Amino acid sequence: MSTKNTPVWFCPRELTEHNQQLARIAHMDIRKLKAIKALVVSLAILVVAAYGIHSGGDPTTISWLGLAGLLLVNGIEVGELLAVAAAARNDPSDGEDHQ
Repeated sequence: MSTKNTPVWFCPRELTEHNQQLARIAHMDIRKLKAIKALVVSLAILVVAAYGIHSGGDPTTISWLGLAGLLLVNGIEVGELLAVAAAARNDPSDGEDHQ
């Protein structure tokens, strides 16, 4: 029995399998896709917070809400990136030659 296919305690098996399927469908590196998604979402939160401050909102409230949103979203993204790493480690088509 190979230890390569054993599940990792911090990654749900369904999320790992979903990421493996997504990588096969997209024909691209899933790690890059998830990193770009995390960057876009974080920038969108920052832009919305900056617009809210620019529009005359309370800077203290908006900055705290923006920070809370960033922490929440990036915490979820870290979990997804760990699942992506597990999927990439378990994916037999990650560059190895299996004939």
